[in-house]
Amino acid sequence: MFAASRERQLPAFISCINVDSNSPRAALFFNVVAAMGFSYLGDIEQLIAYVAFTMWLQRTFTMAALLYIRLTKKPVDPEAIRTPIIVPILFFCICLALVVVTIAQSFRTSSVGLFMLFLGLITYSIFLWEKALPSLEMYDRMSGKLNRKSRTKLNTRENIMSCRELKCRRTVLLQRHNHNVRGRRDAH
Repeated sequence: MFAASRERQLPAFISCINVDSNSPRAALFFNVVAAMGFSYLGDIEQLIAYVAFTMWLQRTFTMAALLYIRLTKKPVDPEAIRTPIIVPILFFCICLALVVVTIAQSFRTSSVGLFMLFLGLITYSIFLWEKALPSLEMYDRMSGKLNRKSRTKLNTRENIMSCRELKCRRTVLLQRHNHNVRGRRDAH
């Protein structure tokens, strides 16, 4: 939750850190509350099956995107980890097999998992897509008020690095890397 909040995918107050210990107290609190809530929903094994299907489906799409990037030779970060192409292909096949087997053996489980993904897409469209709710001034005011109140109650402060600062830092690291690579080429 902490990382998602820093990426502005959850309310900003969840990314606040404790003043004394620098721990993500708000994120930990909401993780505990969510875990307790999920444990009371009913059969925990069924909940695990729903989440496992959704996780494997998400990994299948992630590996498909990775293979697309690798096979079409799209530019990537120079410091990205490179593995032999057989590893992502093998992992993609395993993920796809797990998704297909789950759909074939337990259609109810897979339909609930797909519904969870659909619900996430709707939530993203409403709360995160820039042209929806975040573009309204009223939403911005309410979000700011919630952030201030929760920081007071949880004894937290805003995280030191904003997403913009992290992106700037990443850009500086990439520029340094590119400069070093050019310097090595010029030396030879």
